[in-house]
Amino acid sequence: MASNFQGAHDFNVNKLKIDVTNVSSSAFDPLRELESRIAAGAMHDSAERWVVHGNEGSEEPKKIKWITGPAGTGKTAIMGSLAQRCKVHGLLPASFFFASWSASIGRRRKTAFIATIAHQLAEHQQHLKDAIASAVAENPIVFEKNLDVQMETLILAPLRKVVHLPNAPGLRGVIMIDGMDECEAEQYHDSEPTGSGLRPKLAQARTKEKDQLEILEALRKAALDPAFPFLILIASRPERVFREFFDPEHSSTPFAPKLDINEDYDAGTDIALYLEVQFSRIRRRYRLSPSWPPPGTIQTLVENASGQFIYACTVIRFLDESPKSPPDALLNTILGMEITPTSNPFRFLDALYSHILESSLDPLLSIRWINAINHFNYNEDQIPTWPSTRTTQSDSDELVEIANADELYSANPKSSPNAERSRSWHTPEPYNHDSREAHDLDIQKEPNVLGPDIGNVYPDRDDSISVEVLSLTSFHLNLLLQKNDGEAEHLLGNLHSLVRIPPPGNVGRGALYGFYHKSLFDFLKDPERCGALYVTQDEHSEFIWDRVLQVYESEFV
Repeated sequence: MASNFQGAHDFNVNKLKIDVTNVSSSAFDPLRELESRIAAGAMHDSAERWVVHGNEGSEEPKKIKWITGPAGTGKTAIMGSLAQRCKVHGLLPASFFFASWSASIGRRRKTAFIATIAHQLAEHQQHLKDAIASAVAENPIVFEKNLDVQMETLILAPLRKVVHLPNAPGLRGVIMIDGMDECEAEQYHDSEPTGSGLRPKLAQARTKEKDQLEILEALRKAALDPAFPFLILIASRPERVFREFFDPEHSSTPFAPKLDINEDYDAGTDIALYLEVQFSRIRRRYRLSPSWPPPGTIQTLVENASGQFIYACTVIRFLDESPKSPPDALLNTILGMEITPTSNPFRFLDALYSHILESSLDPLLSIRWINAINHFNYNEDQIPTWPSTRTTQSDSDELVEIANADELYSANPKSSPNAERSRSWHTPEPYNHDSREAHDLDIQKEPNVLGPDIGNVYPDRDDSISVEVLSLTSFHLNLLLQKNDGEAEHLLGNLHSLVRIPPPGNVGRGALYGFYHKSLFDFLKDPERCGALYVTQDEHSEFIWDRVLQVYESEFV
C-alpha cells in the first residue's frame, strides 16, 4: 500500500496538526524546463557539430574578444579546436555554435541562445545549478522575454547569488560563440481571421542584424557586470553590425584586440599540414604510390586556397567521395583547371564548385534540387509545416498536406510526438513590456497604466495559434522532388563533396540532406561567380511549384 507521505516534504507540526505537501511526478521541474529550451546541437561537443590574449598589463581585464575573417577561412575549425582544448582543462563553461545550414531552428535563431548558455553553466557548477533552477522556478515565463531580461534572470542574477556565498567557488573560463553572423532573424506573428478560423500574419519584418545586435548587447551587459567572471570569445564574418560594434571609435566598452584571420594569421602553414595528413590517409586507403601526390602539389593547392580552409576541405572531399574517377585522376583534374586571373579571391573555390556541379548528369536541375533542399529545410519562413495532430496517412497524402497552406494550423502542439521541435505563433503580449515581441517591435508602454502587478499578467497559452515546424527528411524530399524513381541519385550522385547525402540504407524518416558549408550558397546566389550555373529566384519558385502541383495531380489520377 502506498504511503500518503510518499514524496512529502516541509512538515509543519502545530498542535498535532500535520500539513503535508505532496509532490507529484508531474510537478514543475525548472531544470527540465530550461533543458527543453536549449539548442543542444549548438554546443561544441554535440553530434552536429584561447584563452584571450591582449589583457597583459591591463588594469581592467577586457572580457570580450572578436575573431573574424571571410567565409571559408577556418573560423569554426579554430573555435572548435580551442573549445576542445579549453574543455580538457576545465575552462569551457559554455559554448554556442550558430549554423544557418542546420535543420535545428535553435542553431539558426536567437531564441535558444541564453537558455543554452544558462543550461551549460548550470551543469558546470552545482551552486550555479541551484541558483539557475531557482530563477526558472520563480520566473517560468522568462523564456518569452527579450535577451536582456533572460541574461539578467538566468545568468547574471544567479551569478551574483553564488559570488556572495560563503566559500564561493572560483569560476573562470571562456564562453565561445561561433558563427554569430549566421544567426537569422526571428519573426513574430499576429493572428488574423480567415474563413476557417485564425492564421498567423507576420507582425513586422525583422532583420538578422537587429537580432545579432541584441545578442551582442546582452553579452556586453554580462561582460560589464562585476559578478560575471568569464571571458567571451566571438567568431563571425566581418559584417557591418560586428565591425561597428567592435569599433573602438564607436564604443566606450574596452574590448580585447580583434583577431582578423585574413590579416593577422597566415593560414597557409595549417592548410599545408591539413593536406599532408589527408593525402597520407587517402594514399593508404587507395594503396597509391608512396610518391603520391606529385612534388609541389600541396604548395599549389595552398596558393589556390588563398587562406580559405574550405577550398582545401572541398578538394579532399572531392577526392574522397567522388565515384566518377580514382583520386589520382581527380587530383590531376583539379591541378589542370584553367583559371582566368581576376581580383576575385574565391576564383579557385568557384572553379572547384563549378567543376563538381558540372559533373552532375544535369547540372542545372541538380542546382534546383540543392536550392529546394535549402529552401525547405533551412528557411523557417518557407518550411512546410505539419499539423500538430494528424492521423496516419499515406506518404503521398502527407505531401499534399504540406502543400495545402490552409490546413497548416492547429491549437494543440502538445499532443505531437515532435512537440519539442514545435514553435508557437501567438498573439502579441501587450501586458509584457519586456517580452521578445514587444522588445523586437520596439513597443514602448506607458508605465503603470495597467497597475503595479502588470508584470505578472500573462495571456492564456491555450489561446495561442501554434504551428509545428519540421525539416523534411530525404525520404519526403525525394517523394516531393522526384519525377521518376532514382532521380535523386541520378542528379546528386556525383555531388557528395558538396551535399551530405544519406546512404542508401538510411533513407528512413530520420535521414536528412545537409550541406558542408554556407559558401556554396554564396556562390550559387552570385551570377558573377557561378556564371551559367546561376538559377534565378523565379526559376527556383517555378521548380518548387511544378513539383508541388505534381503531388496534387498524383492524388487525382
